[in-house]
Amino acid sequence: STDVYCVLTHNGNVQYSRFEGFPGSTYTRPDSSSTTILRFSSANPNGTVQTYSVPEIFNGLSFQDGISALKSINVPTYSIVAKSINPVISEDTKAMVYRDSNNVSTISGEVGNEKVTFNTDEALTKSVHWFDNNFKGLESEQFINKPTDISTIVMAEVNLSGGKENEVVVAYNVTYNNAYNGIPILGSYYNTLVDNNGVKFSSIDWAVFSQSMQNYCMDPMKFEDAAVIVSGFIKGSLPDNTISTGVVDNVEIVYDYDFGTNTYQPTWIFAMADSTIYKVNCFSGTILKA
Repeated sequence: STDVYCVLTHNGNVQYSRFEGFPGSTYTRPDSSSTTILRFSSANPNGTVQTYSVPEIFNGLSFQDGISALKSINVPTYSIVAKSINPVISEDTKAMVYRDSNNVSTISGEVGNEKVTFNTDEALTKSVHWFDNNFKGLESEQFINKPTDISTIVMAEVNLSGGKENEVVVAYNVTYNNAYNGIPILGSYYNTLVDNNGVKFSSIDWAVFSQSMQNYCMDPMKFEDAAVIVSGFIKGSLPDNTISTGVVDNVEIVYDYDFGTNTYQPTWIFAMADSTIYKVNCFSGTILKA
């Protein structure tokens, strides 16, 4: 359990009800005279003031963080090409090794159930140390200055009574993301899972990228046009006369592989609140639902 929740209810109501417009069955309000709706959430317990920002609506899409910064992004006019690097695992590595095309993965055991005794900086150091000691054909200097994502893996004993569960961090998920001129490249990364006993899993799919001299677009798609395409795609998949606002969690510009040209092209990524991902190619305007 993450203890993250949000409950809406009528004031003074101690029974379950469902508001009109929500999916599923709609139940009669137990107290039809009550017009006050209360919101309870785990974000700010004990009645403290909870911040709320009004989402910005643009062409049928709802953006909680606004869109002004997205409008100012300069989309590259060029694509990039990859020169793959195939690192080799050292013969002394004590792990199972899997290779799939350019990807190399290792598994040296399961993540333990002990609370970690090191911080995120040490997790980064352990991740790089594992690479330097076990991989050949690629120096860690190639990725240590790239954008890094660090998340935690938590463990909790399930409370069968439905009460609070005590979570502890048992491992770190460390990912170095490849990038070109500051723009992330999908599918090019070095990833590890690190617990008290070291690196339990590693995976790398890396390449050196350069600008393509043949595949470019002088008028790549801006955010506003990409948003129009995503909104139209969502509306086109709904029944006639349905009014729906797509809720967007995050938008970013990345390089994504284009099979037709064998290059990586600028692509808008729309991550929706329902976990759907939409990709819009900035050169062709093609949309892909992932």
